[in-house]
Amino acid sequence: MAKPTSNTLRAGMIGMGMIFDDTYRPFFERVHAEGLYDRRFGLVEAPLVAAASRTGVRAEKYRQAAAGRVAAFELAGPPRRIRANFTNGLRQLPVRIRQA
Repeated sequence: MAKPTSNTLRAGMIGMGMIFDDTYRPFFERVHAEGLYDRRFGLVEAPLVAAASRTGVRAEKYRQAAAGRVAAFELAGPPRRIRANFTNGLRQLPVRIRQA
């Protein structure tokens, strides 16, 4: 019998406000606990592996509060920002995923 393969789709969130709390947070926590199944692909793991907010405070609070309910992630280096007249967005946000 062939060993089942594991399909993984890693996801990140930018913005940790009300829409995240009401929509994406319950999804990622449920998928972390139960997995996601599609009969075409079988079991698909979909861990939330990175999160960013404008100041980083909400993302850090969520990372601490959700320990054990989502995959563990941590900042792996300083964020780099886009500096322009109308934006101060993220250019690069290095994260490290801790494998379970």
